[in-house]
Amino acid sequence: MNNHKEVMMNTLLKIASISSLVLLSSCSSIMPQKSVEARFVPERMDDFAFENDKVAFRVYGPALKDSVENSGTDCWLKRVDYPIINKWYKGEREGISYHADHGEGYDPYHVGNSLGCGSMALWDENADKSDRLIQPNVYTDYSIIEKTADKVVFELTYQYTDQDITEKKRYTLEKGSQFYKVKSQFTHNGKPIQLKVAVGVTTHDGKAQTHVNSEGDAITTWETIDGSQVGTSVLLPKFTHTHYILQQSDKKDRSHALLVAQTNKAGEITYYGGFAWSKAGNITTFKQWQDYASNYLAKDKNTQVTAESVKSLTKKVADWQIANFAEEGKYRALPRKPPQWMNREQYHDLEWHHGALYAGMNEWRKIADDDKYTNFLIEIGQRNDWALHQRPYHADDHTVGQFYLSLYEDFHQPKMLEPTRKQFDWILAHPKTGTLDWLAENTHAHDRWGWCDALFMAPPVWARLAKITGEEKYLDFMHQEYKATYDLLWSKKGQLFWRDSSFFDKHEKNGEDVFWARGNGWVFGGLALMIPDLPVTWEKRDFYINLYKKMAARLIEIQRDDGTWSMGLLGGTQGYPIKETSGTSFYAFGLAWGINNGYLDKETYRPALMKAWRALEKSVTDEGMLGFVQPVGAAPGDSFPDYTEVYGVGAFLAAGSEVYKLLEDEKPKKHVAHNTIQTLMHNAGWCWFQDPRAIIQNGKLIIGSVAGNGVGDAAVGVYDLDKKQLLGRTTLKTKFDHDDHNSPVFYARPDGSVLSVYARHNSEKVHYYRISNSDNFLSWGEEKTIQSPANVTYMNLYDLPDEGTLYNLYRGIDWNPTYVTSKDDGATWSNEHVHLIQNEVPGVQRPYARYAGNGKDTIGLSFTDAHPRDFGNSIYYSEFRKGNFYNVDGTLIKNLKKDGPLKPSEAEKLFQGGGGNFRGVDLSVEKSAWTSSVAFDDKGYPHVAYTYYLNNQDQRYRIASWDGKKWHDREVAFAGSRLYDREASYTGLITVDPSDPSHVVISSNVNPTTGESLSMPHQIFSAHIGLDNDTNSIQWQQLTHDKHNENLRPMIVNSDKHKVIMWLQGQYNSWTDYYLDAVGIIVE
Repeated sequence: MNNHKEVMMNTLLKIASISSLVLLSSCSSIMPQKSVEARFVPERMDDFAFENDKVAFRVYGPALKDSVENSGTDCWLKRVDYPIINKWYKGEREGISYHADHGEGYDPYHVGNSLGCGSMALWDENADKSDRLIQPNVYTDYSIIEKTADKVVFELTYQYTDQDITEKKRYTLEKGSQFYKVKSQFTHNGKPIQLKVAVGVTTHDGKAQTHVNSEGDAITTWETIDGSQVGTSVLLPKFTHTHYILQQSDKKDRSHALLVAQTNKAGEITYYGGFAWSKAGNITTFKQWQDYASNYLAKDKNTQVTAESVKSLTKKVADWQIANFAEEGKYRALPRKPPQWMNREQYHDLEWHHGALYAGMNEWRKIADDDKYTNFLIEIGQRNDWALHQRPYHADDHTVGQFYLSLYEDFHQPKMLEPTRKQFDWILAHPKTGTLDWLAENTHAHDRWGWCDALFMAPPVWARLAKITGEEKYLDFMHQEYKATYDLLWSKKGQLFWRDSSFFDKHEKNGEDVFWARGNGWVFGGLALMIPDLPVTWEKRDFYINLYKKMAARLIEIQRDDGTWSMGLLGGTQGYPIKETSGTSFYAFGLAWGINNGYLDKETYRPALMKAWRALEKSVTDEGMLGFVQPVGAAPGDSFPDYTEVYGVGAFLAAGSEVYKLLEDEKPKKHVAHNTIQTLMHNAGWCWFQDPRAIIQNGKLIIGSVAGNGVGDAAVGVYDLDKKQLLGRTTLKTKFDHDDHNSPVFYARPDGSVLSVYARHNSEKVHYYRISNSDNFLSWGEEKTIQSPANVTYMNLYDLPDEGTLYNLYRGIDWNPTYVTSKDDGATWSNEHVHLIQNEVPGVQRPYARYAGNGKDTIGLSFTDAHPRDFGNSIYYSEFRKGNFYNVDGTLIKNLKKDGPLKPSEAEKLFQGGGGNFRGVDLSVEKSAWTSSVAFDDKGYPHVAYTYYLNNQDQRYRIASWDGKKWHDREVAFAGSRLYDREASYTGLITVDPSDPSHVVISSNVNPTTGESLSMPHQIFSAHIGLDNDTNSIQWQQLTHDKHNENLRPMIVNSDKHKVIMWLQGQYNSWTDYYLDAVGIIVE
């Protein structure tokens, strides 16, 4: 019967409402329909009532000062969009109670002496915790400031008599909102006073469900009243420092859900109060009410996340952190009850807190398109002499090594590398081996990695050092220590890490194990930083990838609805209602990295990632400060919207950088041809008088080098050209001297294996050689030797199939070009070493030769008289075929066996040098030349590239090309200044493409066409050069624009499927002092 009456009443109301609208529309130009109301109600005990089209409220006035009511707010439930205050008050006087629903709504809400559905009180921390609220009595004065059809503004005054405090509250209520806004100001004796206050709502003695949002600025309740649902709420502005308290009292009306905060120094604070009624129809569930309240003050609620928005926000956070770096303590998050050692003093540059910031800043700088972030990190390193922090073993004090070594990869400055290597070498010589048990007597948990945070701090440094140096000892130690920590702290059941062994028996309030979010974030983020530095072919690499995947799968299972993760990962929102951003940032970084690198399924993980990023977006203030970062700790704790911590910022920067990459990669691709410079081998170095220094076999680029940093290993690097993936390196001979003359060379054997030959720089009478025994060319067979009658250097391997002979051409007898041969593709070698070219310049001189094979029966020989430091060299050319020397036109010069080694005067002279003599160690002889590169074109015609020394600041590149009838010798580029003092005639070098000698690549520190300085180190240029082209007509394309590194000694490597332009990049001080990587462009 009641339901029938209610339906009939609603129908009549709708008809009346429609009729009213028709009537009003006819005179709308005269009087707009009113949506809000606010007025003093003297006829009902001095109430002050106010409403809009959604909600209605009243507060109690002076006539009730001696009653139970005080400053609480009453909510009148309405379900019509027109004003009802006046009608209901009038009806009450006429006997129609507004405590009964007559179709428009009613007032069933009990306030008593509570805060009601949203009010404020002073907060007394010293009072009994069951009731710490100090409320004023009813309002004492009112003033209506503004009233329009859609908005009302008014002020109410309250007195805290015992405290002699006055509160003036300015209310604003607008059409369409479930909330009113209040700006309060407190004064004492007429002067502003800063106070701790609480804003909240009654729980009706615990009957109402309560919820605080993850930002801690919105309380919502939900309860049933007369069979329908009512939700109340109070809000504080975003990023207000708050503390959520559920006050439970045995006294009637004194149980509340509260947000405790503090006014500003002017005694001001702003809050919002409101409610929703399920019968109004707009909000019918508690979840809807929570979402409405939590998002009410949020900005950019529906803004799309784009690559540009992510980059912009990440930049804002990075810029804020740099701008406030020197005042970081001012913004530092501290626990509510901080330990004595915790304070706001500036951290030391090298402490772990900063180390994590630098790690994230390092990721950001790579995509920021602004040098300021790199310069910020360089300044940190420079003012600390690139040292690690104080404790030699402690993982925390190694964290800064991450960005040191990353900068070394870019700048190749020894000072960025050597302190970390020295410290780690010391650890290897003096390792700690004691227990990792956190609570054990004499534990080594702190000197080893006995807490999960350590897996972020130190392992990425060890892995990066192994990559940079090529020395596996660092990788082996890292794995040994990492595995020990994993075996102790990894929970197979939880698929997460305990923080340390003291947590094994600790539990959340819900009974779950305590797994700290940031602790696991350290591990997860550390894996994303470290895995890229692990050799692809390293047999232990899968352990780290599988661990990463297991953690990722577990993390998306326990992600919260708001996109974050609870500080105690399994403690839920009940245990940890407020969000935390450092752990979430690490997880966002790790998830984005996994998607970007193909380890995680995009369809599965991208939604979780974007939820996390949206949560992080909401945690950044307008100024760029990241809020909600948990203070320093070792377990779940507090977080605050208006404080931050540098390590959380680092995690955020890493996350933003990786999310940006993901979204940028998802954009439609423009089909623009561009070649990216790839790192092909770390810690490389070669001279240019041995070849082939690199070959392509089975789609793998195989590179020979002598490590410039470390112990000078002779090493092989392998790069998969099809996958564009660096597979790793292996050492052919350790401690092979820091000398780029010792670089290995290669020959692709018919059976698919590869031969490598290597030797020291003129200090032994022996060549070493090995043959690969695996298709990835990182595994090599037994080392064998080729004994020589003289000291050897400069190996060159060329096969002449028509003879069935493999030549190893080197410098040997009398310091002259010599060769030894093999008839079984390098498996064994002849005992006969043949003197090939004989010097003629008086004294102990040494012709320098470059070679090229035509792949059939001929080896082209381009050589000098001597060293340019000792003699003004000319450049000569001859061809060696079937034991004879020939001119380029095929005329016989002589037979080697019968007539002896070739003399320069017997060969064709391509360039006439100056002929002068030694002038000093820091000069070369005027008009002297180096032979640099030789290649045959498809007609079998040779092309010889060489360098020409005028003075220390001016050298040139030239090419001599045979066209079948004559030589075309011409200058093609300015080469720039000398490379370093000791070798005045050293340039960055010129090379011609063995598959197309018209394709030329050079290294120069001046404009190749004009000779004007580039104001930067040597850069790489490429051009196609015809026989009649010279310096003035050649169009050079600059391939590098590297302000910090030398780019030197280019070469071009070809196969049927691939072409690679490669060179050395880094710092080059001399042939025994260099810090270089092999880099290049994969053209085909």
